[in-house]
Amino acid sequence: MRYSAEKSKFSVTHDGSLFARMRRVDCFAESTMTTRTFLCPPTFYDVTYSINPYMDPSVKVDRVLAWRQWVRFVDALERRGLDLQFIEPRDGCPDMVFLGDAGLVLGDRFLCSRFRHRERQPEADHYTRAFADLGYQVIQPPSPAVLEGLGDVTIWGNRAILGYGQRSDRAGFDAFRRFAPFVDVIAEVELPDPRFYHLATAIAFLDEDTIIYYPDAFTRSGRSQIERAVGRRIAVSERDILDHQACNCLVLGDTVMMDGCSSGLERQLAGCGFRVETYPMSEFKKGGGSLRCLVLPALSEPVHATLEIAS
Repeated sequence: MRYSAEKSKFSVTHDGSLFARMRRVDCFAESTMTTRTFLCPPTFYDVTYSINPYMDPSVKVDRVLAWRQWVRFVDALERRGLDLQFIEPRDGCPDMVFLGDAGLVLGDRFLCSRFRHRERQPEADHYTRAFADLGYQVIQPPSPAVLEGLGDVTIWGNRAILGYGQRSDRAGFDAFRRFAPFVDVIAEVELPDPRFYHLATAIAFLDEDTIIYYPDAFTRSGRSQIERAVGRRIAVSERDILDHQACNCLVLGDTVMMDGCSSGLERQLAGCGFRVETYPMSEFKKGGGSLRCLVLPALSEPVHATLEIAS
């Protein structure tokens, strides 16, 4: 199923609530870019439970603002020519908007996540059906392996860093290796701090040999692995992590899309040839996520992520 994400397809109702009026089409529009990227609208997004330190059900989500933030981000992706595909949300699964955790898409196969927390486990059935309906071969990690998709797999081209300790486990990584055997796992790092419940909150590739990361999110051994494997590293400050989730960003070419960042980090990125575009994500940070969590870009075999979108 494909929907248009134009602003005209999203409206505020007479009572002030925001909803999406998405247009289904029967064929894919031609585009100069063919990067297929999956998203899930925040129709049922809310914070109704707590499975990470950022989630507090007593702090209410402004759902109208969440829709507006999501639509602005989606519009930016659409303007860049990405082939956006939308997965139907389901009532009772408020975290489906964080679709990057759903699994991994490679060619005509979908490796579905197995979630650690019972609150998110019902999502897997919806993803299984949705991707099967789209024609993908759905693969499940063997029980009791835990793998939470691109939340704990940071990948650029055929290089990947894997994170375990809070959500995904090493048995889940075995499933990933079987799914994508061409990928070179350059580091497998432990996440000891519950604030960094997913690897995607602590590190991101900017290009094949450049990362942005928060060193204190990792053990000494993990930092050593990363430093040996990646030639150029930009360390972010605690402020950039806690205020902006700066590592939970999306990279398109020389543009780093993020919630925000300090002037110091912006200068560091500029010195490496990157420009920052800000897309405030205040409502999604209440759920512990930011831009990167909202997208599930398809990977392509054998060696390169499609159009080198950092995941």
